[in-house]
Amino acid sequence: MQEEYAGRMTQVRTLRGALDLRGYPVSPDSLGFHLVYLADEGYVRITRANEVPGWRMDRPNSGDPNAIVWAKLTPKGLRLIDGVEPEDLGVRF
Repeated sequence: MQEEYAGRMTQVRTLRGALDLRGYPVSPDSLGFHLVYLADEGYVRITRANEVPGWRMDRPNSGDPNAIVWAKLTPKGLRLIDGVEPEDLGVRF
């Protein structure tokens, strides 16, 4: 998991595609719900569209300003994956 932690943020659409390829198809709304839970617990950091530098509502096709567009694993998330952090019953691998 070091490459996920050491890497830059991951686009949420890429994450959705990776989950689908592994047999875990998830809707955008469902993935958003789970990412918010993980962020609230401190396992990931999320970035919403309106937090991206240069995002402007007045641009055509600007989309939902609250849509989660990026996710990044935190140190606590890495420890959870590695089994160092105490088990969280709300998270399944």
